[in-house]
Amino acid sequence: MVRGEQNGLPLTVYTADGKMLGSATMKDGQASIATNLQRGGIAIVKVGSKSVAMVFGCNFGLTIS
Repeated sequence: MVRGEQNGLPLTVYTADGKMLGSATMKDGQASIATNLQRGGIAIVKVGSKSVAMVFGCNFGLTIS
C-alpha cells in the first residue's frame, strides 16, 4: 500500500527485470496493488514520475517523496 500521495496519480509496480505487476490510481491519498512477490522479492514502485526500489517482506506504509 502506498499512502500520502496526491489523488489521481498513477501507481505502478514492476519486477526488478521490468515486467509490470499491476497498476492503480491514488484515491483518498492511498492505493494498493496485490502482487505475488515472495518475502525478499524486489520491485520498482512508481507513483507519478517518482520511483523507488523495494524489498518485500514486511508490512509498512510507503511514502515516496
